[in-house]
Amino acid sequence: GGINGGLSVYAAAVSSRQREANKLLSIHDAMHRAPIATAKTSVNGDWIITGCVDSTVRVWRYDENKMMLSATLTGHDGWPIKAVDLSEECGVIATACEQGRVLLWDLRTLTYVRSLREGSYNNAYGSVAVAINHRTGSILVLVGPELTLFDINGNMLASHSFSATTDVPTCAIATDCPEWMEHGAVAVTGHLSGEVRLWSIDFDESRLRLRHTIDENP
Repeated sequence: GGINGGLSVYAAAVSSRQREANKLLSIHDAMHRAPIATAKTSVNGDWIITGCVDSTVRVWRYDENKMMLSATLTGHDGWPIKAVDLSEECGVIATACEQGRVLLWDLRTLTYVRSLREGSYNNAYGSVAVAINHRTGSILVLVGPELTLFDINGNMLASHSFSATTDVPTCAIATDCPEWMEHGAVAVTGHLSGEVRLWSIDFDESRLRLRHTIDENP
């Protein structure tokens, strides 16, 4: 998103509908009244979620290169949106703001469901991320030094707290691995050091356990 409150849509890969990857499909201006801070598409590209610096989240239907507004979601009380994700399979939208508040929404009814996390947190850490497991609907939340995995009903499954500022992830994504797999990686984090870390769940202690580290220079 630029200062015009819009975004450009590209074909991410070759498909039956798109014969050329990285091709510019469409340009859309004035989607928000302020710059867009973050955006995410559904796997099939039919939905686009945009988060704005003015704290609003908008839900769009994307069809034949046309952007159609379905809803404007509010609930972050003026804090800039830092991360959004959605799962059409599970019918869930997750949004997170700079304050650290994380909210869940129903993609089908476009209504508020629950708060996963309230603000605030230590802004010195900075990073905020949300990611949904499309198979189970679980939601991975990174807010500053806290990495937490919730189930689709908002119950905490496991968490990990990073003690050193230099060790805190700059990004985090959920995998589609089922949580019950003992050695399955349910989360992946990226770090300033260049490390990529894979995490699984220790159900006995309700915590995320580090399973593997990929160094920048293996």
